[in-house]
Amino acid sequence: MDFDGNEDPLVRVQLGRALVTRATLEIANGHPRDALDTCERLEREFANADDDALVWRARCQGMRAFLALGELDDARTTFELAYQVFVPTPRAIREMVLLVSDALAGGGVAGQDLVDLLATDHVKADVLRPLIVALCQENGEDVRAAEEVLDVAADIRASWYNEGQGQ
Repeated sequence: MDFDGNEDPLVRVQLGRALVTRATLEIANGHPRDALDTCERLEREFANADDDALVWRARCQGMRAFLALGELDDARTTFELAYQVFVPTPRAIREMVLLVSDALAGGGVAGQDLVDLLATDHVKADVLRPLIVALCQENGEDVRAAEEVLDVAADIRASWYNEGQGQ
């Protein structure tokens, strides 16, 4: 069944979610090139949507696909593109922590480069402060911040190591 061209918003959202899941599975099953095709389709289909969440997720999966292919420059560029459409909702912030973890583990983006990129947008950087602190600490910096921020940063770093993702 082909849902292309269907304008029903509920169908469109489900199609987008299905395509994100498809890209995720294609990467997990060793087909990152297919995942890139799926991500391109997501971008085409949802580029003009009111909500950038699906484009954000497509770019996240695109970065992971490039990492799987060992195409690190493309992974870095795709991370930057994903950040452009990142809207800091609670869910997207959790996804950003995972994305940063994958970027670090895959060697696609250096920790300091991530800090520099995340700091480019002051509004987003403020919301992502614990993540930025975690990255700075991971880079060996002594960071001064509110105790709550330091606690969350410690939790983020612990999650990286619990997943085997730390530097």
